[in-house]
Order: sequence, then structure tokens, then C-alpha cells
Amino acid sequence: MKALPLNIFVVLLFLISCGKGGPIKGKDLRGTDAVEFLAGSGKKTWQLKSGHDYYEYLQFDDKNEVFFQLGVPIKYEVKGDKLILKDFEEFTYTILEIGEDKLIMNYNGHDTLVYQVCETKITKDKSVGEPINPYWLKGKYGTSWKFVDGEKTYSFMNNGTVLDANTLVKVDRWKIHDSIMEFGPTQLRILRLSPVFFDYDVFGMTVKLNYVSEAMKDGSPVRK
Repeated sequence: MKALPLNIFVVLLFLISCGKGGPIKGKDLRGTDAVEFLAGSGKKTWQLKSGHDYYEYLQFDDKNEVFFQLGVPIKYEVKGDKLILKDFEEFTYTILEIGEDKLIMNYNGHDTLVYQVCETKITKDKSVGEPINPYWLKGKYGTSWKFVDGEKTYSFMNNGTVLDANTLVKVDRWKIHDSIMEFGPTQLRILRLSPVFFDYDVFGMTVKLNYVSEAMKDGSPVRK
């Protein structure tokens, strides 16, 4: 059998390595290449597994529509390695790598976001309703969260302590089971725990915190 010319061999190798199976590096994406991965045969849902972002779930279809966890449809656009989500403003993500079941991207130089394909289906006006996931309070050492009302920032450390992130003084101990957080001797009901929002009930009053960053070993936030 006659050997293929080198230039044809290189082209074939590129097509095989960059076929639907991927993964493909973001820098190698052209035009709308990523749409086939994002929407699959028509509709596909991705769940955030690492990093912190407002969109914990993204369900893409091949008609440039995407649902997120609140069951709200928005539009999306793909330009090479740029994924643009058109919500209340346009959010542009840089795709670092994409394949059949994993999507790695970055938003505005913040955390690297890793999404994986999941079986969850989202429909209009219907939220996901996933159980409380304590993972979002954990980091290498812990995570830091700021109260929406007031200047207090707490660091929830993986060793079970809660620290004042500004003074690094221990506030109490914490533990989660089901949808209950034990904050010292008090049991608080968690209303929402996502990559960026943490709300819980204190004697009928809702306390809201927003994610700040990973916490360093001493409990101070990586970003303030």
C-alpha cells in the first residue's frame, strides 16, 4: 500500500483529533464549532463541578437558547473560543477546552470553571430543585462569604470552624446534615446553597451571604 503524502496525513490526523469526540482546546475552535458539543443532538445539560459562577446549570439547545437553574431561557452565541450568554447583560466566557462530557472555561480572569454533562432537565419556569450540596462551602482550606446586609465576612473552614474573615477570630463551629446547618448549638435551616449564594433561616428571618473567594489557611479571603 502506497504511503500517504505527509501533508494529507497531517490533515487527517487533525480531523481525527478534532472530531466530535474531542476534547478540543479553545484556541483551536473556529466559528460555531463549540455548538455541537454544547447542545449535542439537540439539547444538553451541563452542571458546574468546580469553580464558582452564577450559572450552576446550563442547558443548551441547538436553537441558540439556554436555560439556567431558575428555569429562565436566555440566548447564547458562540464565536470561536468565546461563549456569550445574553442575560440581564452579556457575559463573555473564554472556552479553554471542550469535549463530549466536559467543558472548561474562564470568566473575566476569575476561577477556572469546570462543567460536566448531567441528566438533569430544565424547563421554562421550573427550577432544578437539587438537594443542599455542602461542597460549595468547601475549598482547599475553606471558603469566604460576605453578608448582603452589613460588612461582615465569614470563612467556613474545612476543619469545622467559622472565622471572622477580617479579624480571623473564631466565631463558632459549623456542620451540615441534609438541609440543616448546625452553627454552634443552634440549628439553622438552609434555604439555598449554590456556588455563589448562601441563604439560611434564623428564627423566621432570611440571612443572605454571597461568595467572596477561597479562604487561605489562616481564614483570610484570597480575594476581598
